Amino acid sequence: MKHFISISTATALDALSSTGAGPGNSFDGHVYGGGTIATGGSHDNIRTDYYDRAAIKVARAELIYSKFADAKTQKRNFGKTFRISRFLHILDDANVNNQGLDGDGNVIGNTSFLFRNVAYPDQASADAAKAAYDSTQEGQDAIANNVEPLVMQVTNGGGNLYGSSRNVGDVVTALPLLSEGADRVNRVGVTRENFSATLVRQGNYEEYTDEVELFSDHDMQMEYRTKLARLALEVRDDNVQLGLLGSAGVRFYNGTATTLSEMGQNDEDARPTYDFFRKIVKRLKINLAIRNDSMLTGSKNIGTTPINRAYYAIVGPDVVYDLEGIDEWRPVHQYGYASNLADNEIGSIHETRFIETTRAMKYAGQGAAVTANIGQQETNGHYDVFPIVYPTKGSFAVVSLAGAGEIKFKAKAPGKPTSEDPYGVKGLFSYNTWFASLALQPEKLLVGYVCASE
Repeated sequence: MKHFISISTATALDALSSTGAGPGNSFDGHVYGGGTIATGGSHDNIRTDYYDRAAIKVARAELIYSKFADAKTQKRNFGKTFRISRFLHILDDANVNNQGLDGDGNVIGNTSFLFRNVAYPDQASADAAKAAYDSTQEGQDAIANNVEPLVMQVTNGGGNLYGSSRNVGDVVTALPLLSEGADRVNRVGVTRENFSATLVRQGNYEEYTDEVELFSDHDMQMEYRTKLARLALEVRDDNVQLGLLGSAGVRFYNGTATTLSEMGQNDEDARPTYDFFRKIVKRLKINLAIRNDSMLTGSKNIGTTPINRAYYAIVGPDVVYDLEGIDEWRPVHQYGYASNLADNEIGSIHETRFIETTRAMKYAGQGAAVTANIGQQETNGHYDVFPIVYPTKGSFAVVSLAGAGEIKFKAKAPGKPTSEDPYGVKGLFSYNTWFASLALQPEKLLVGYVCASE
C-alpha cells in the first residue's frame, strides 16, 4: 500500500526532524547524492549517470524521425563543419561533366541551367524562376533553414554516354563503338558530389531552490531528469524532421500544384489518393532508392496475408484519417504480427507502409487561398499542407561530435555560494548537445505534400 502526504505536512515533519524530534537521526537539509557531505560524514556515492541513461531510454521510446537517420561523427579538433562526398555512376543523368568525347573525338555538350530539377535554356530564365520561387512562403522558409535551392549550370550529355535514359533511340546512338585504329574517342568522366553540414550547439536548463525538499527523493530525481531528457530528444527529433523536410531532393505535390503555395488551388481536392502513392513509389524505384523492409509473408497463426517489399512513410493523425478512407488501405492487422512490424506502423497502401506519429509537422495556412472549401483544413484563409516523408535507407544522416555523446547532462546542487547565487540556495539541471544533419543521397529522400480533411 502506498501512502501520500502533502507538501505542507512534509515541510512540518522536516522541521521537527531537523530539531531532533522523533526516533530518527537529525536531518540537515542536504540532498543525498547532491554533491554535498551529510552530517554523519558519509560522502556522495550516487551514480547520476544512472539517471541520465534511464531518462534517455524512457524519453526515446515514442520518437520516430531519428530512427530513420544514419549516424555520422565529426572528429574533434577538425572544426564544426562535417564534409562527405560521393562519386556518381557514369550512366547517370546527374553525372554531367566536360570530359565527354563522341565516337569522332568531338566534345559533347549542350549547356543548360537547372533550378529545382527543371532545365532552362539560359541563365536569365533560370534566375527568373528562382526569383519567383524565392518570393513564395516555401522559398522564404528554405532560405531561413539554409536549404535554399540554387541555379546550377550543367552540360547535358557530356561524359555519361546516354546517362539514365531508357529510350532505345538514345542508347543505340550513344553506344561506345570503336573503329579500327581508334584514337581519342568515347571519353567519359566521373562526377564527385560534396555535401556538408555545420554542427550547432543546443541546450536548456531548469532551476530549483533548496527549499524544494522533493528533490531529495529518488523518484523525483528520475522524474525531473526524464522530463529534461524528453525535451532534449524531442528537440533533436524535431531537428531531424526539419532536416528531412528541407533537404529532400524529390518533392511530389498532390493535385495540380507544383509548389507548396499552390496546394489546393481553385479549391481542388488535394487529399491523398491511391494513384498519388503509386507515382511516388515509381519515382523512388527509378531513383534506385532502397526499400526499408523485406517482403512480409504473414503469420500462419492469425490468418494474415503477405504484402510486397515496401518503403516507409511517416505521417501524422490528420493524414491517417484520410488514408483509412482509401479503398486500397490495408490496416496493419491484416498483414503482419508484432515481430515484423515497425514501431507505430498502422497500415499500408500499394508498396508504402505508414508510420504514424503525433509529432508530424504541417505547413499551417501555407497552401493556396480558400474560396469555397470542400472540407479540407485551412488556417487564415489558406489551406494547410501536410508533408509525408519517405526516409529511404541511406538517404539521410545525423552528425554528432566524437566523444561528446548524444546528450550531455549537468547538475549543480544548492550549497556553494557564487556571485549569481550569493546564498548558495539554488540548484539546476541542464543538458546540451551538438547537432547537424544532411542528405547523403537527396534523390532518394522524398517528401509528398497533401491536404487533409477537417
